[in-house]
Amino acid sequence: MLDFGQQVSTTDEGDAGIIVGALFEEGSGRLSGLVVRRGAFAARDILVPSDYVASTNEGIVALTMSAEELEGCDDFRLRRLISPELGMEPPQTVDPPGVVRGSAPTLMTGNPENPWTVGGPPMLEEVVGNVFEGSVAFSVDQQAMDPDGNLLGTVSHLVFEGDRLSGLVVRPDELFGSGKLIPANKLGDVALDELVVNMDQESFRALPDTPVS
Repeated sequence: MLDFGQQVSTTDEGDAGIIVGALFEEGSGRLSGLVVRRGAFAARDILVPSDYVASTNEGIVALTMSAEELEGCDDFRLRRLISPELGMEPPQTVDPPGVVRGSAPTLMTGNPENPWTVGGPPMLEEVVGNVFEGSVAFSVDQQAMDPDGNLLGTVSHLVFEGDRLSGLVVRPDELFGSGKLIPANKLGDVALDELVVNMDQESFRALPDTPVS
């Protein structure tokens, strides 16, 4: 079994990080890669091809590489910061509000509608998403939407039949310990931040509750 938050081990390190994402081949549903988060405060998300996954026994994902080799893998990056063209307006929304990341040092202005930085222009975020070609990515807290763009909930667990993805659990409310099991054949477009479930809200709510921890 494979799921978010599972511990990862390398050939020389028992606690090498945790799983925060998984990539699957479109069509076949076979695992094509994992996203491993290493570190706490300066965490780094690392993209690991499935060829290096040895086993997922007893809740631990074992890799056939050393910690040093894991560090040598590419970052899994949803976004990157880029310099805007000269004269380009700074972004109108920043995260968190009032903070703009730019050339060092950055400065909290307290006003997200008029952000600025010291030492250079504000930076803009650009989507990267280095997902393997022919694969789709699922991650914890990925938003699940209906075909009309209404939020159904967030992804909390992955479900498998053998080595293939058969569905996922979407939690409509973080306050309650249950979710809805969405079969893989009900999944539509899958993007990095969200995915589409091919059912309306009424049909989604009618699904039986699935306990989640």
